[in-house]
Amino acid sequence: MNIQQLLSQAEQTEKQRQWAQAADLYRTVLENSSNNQTAKEKLGWCLSRAKEYEQAIAVFQDLAKIQPQVAKWPYMIGYQYYDRQQWRESIEWFSKSLSLNSEYIAVLYRKGYAHFKLGHVGESLKAFERCRSLWHALSEGMLKEKDKKNCAKAAYYQAQVVIKYPREIQGGVEAAVPLITEAIKLEPNNHNGHYALGKVLLEIGQAEKAIAAFQESDRLSPNQDYVLDRWGRALAKLNRLEEAEEIYQRILLKRPKDYVLRNLGKVQRQRKDYQCAIETFKKAIQKNSRNHFGHYYLGLCYQDIGEWALAVRELREAIHLKEKYYKGSFTEAQKELNEILSRHPEVATTPIVHTTQRGKIAKYFDDKGYGFIKGKSPKQIFFHISDCRRHDKMEINIWVEYEESIDDEGRPKAIKVRRVDSDKHKTP
Repeated sequence: MNIQQLLSQAEQTEKQRQWAQAADLYRTVLENSSNNQTAKEKLGWCLSRAKEYEQAIAVFQDLAKIQPQVAKWPYMIGYQYYDRQQWRESIEWFSKSLSLNSEYIAVLYRKGYAHFKLGHVGESLKAFERCRSLWHALSEGMLKEKDKKNCAKAAYYQAQVVIKYPREIQGGVEAAVPLITEAIKLEPNNHNGHYALGKVLLEIGQAEKAIAAFQESDRLSPNQDYVLDRWGRALAKLNRLEEAEEIYQRILLKRPKDYVLRNLGKVQRQRKDYQCAIETFKKAIQKNSRNHFGHYYLGLCYQDIGEWALAVRELREAIHLKEKYYKGSFTEAQKELNEILSRHPEVATTPIVHTTQRGKIAKYFDDKGYGFIKGKSPKQIFFHISDCRRHDKMEINIWVEYEESIDDEGRPKAIKVRRVDSDKHKTP
């Protein structure tokens, strides 16, 4: 097989995205024609795509020695570090590339992104701004079309810098709106652009416009949890509570996540459907017992219906969890707790009566002294033999009564566990 046939086979393999196999074929070409520039460049590209980064770097460094004034080679070296999220190293090589060609749009975008990942606000904004400015100055044609995606990404991530560091940007978070709008104009089918626009519009109080953006994002990429969640928040902001609840139920059909349950509970509380809200917040806590907001909102619901002792318990638990897992004070919960105790000082020392529940032991490890009870809740609840009635023998499939508590890690557990007559109970 001659060189041209080998090259043709390598290019065909490359088109099929068989990067490692294509790289082997390009190596074979170079073994027979060491000065074949096309084969060497293609070899570096295929090694890069195959994530053989060090080998790719060696090829591009060789090309840089042969053509020291070509900006593409230091860019490609930098890209190997960029793809591995080695941001500092990538910036060093991108800077070398830009010293050879200061108008290299793709390099400016990637350099800006690397600075963004390192939290270099000024440098990232400078690179993104120049990238966009150069692209807009280009005459219409193939070159401008080729770099359109880089300009769109530069606009999108420049907006992300603004959103993340609004205090350092003139105009604050609102300055992100024209940037995201530009990104959408260049890439109208990117659902994340519409989501980002909706998120900012919601934050600056334009809920109606935010809803339209979330709807478009959902049309382009249906049923993304984070999109539907923000859509629900926007609807709740406008007091369109039934629609908001429908959105949250739509998420819960497939993925009953704790934050979705909390947001649904907040909508139910806003509707003054306190019992439903209480049950929803309890489900959220079962999903993630360490999250302080679940207990906080449950406490507010108990406060709404005048269950002061229960409200105090949940608010205290919220404060405890925030301090334990996030090393911070929960000022909102503390304020509510202080308000209750100032008006109802008697509940400060009132013991909370736990409701007795029943279930069936689903698992029990006799040698370890613990197991799990299947009750009405979707999740099985943990129990330890030390929390069982003395002399009661615990084993799989027996009926028990118990009270639900929280362990030192903030997780639900069963206490005061005792055997009961199975004939008096139905399957939960």
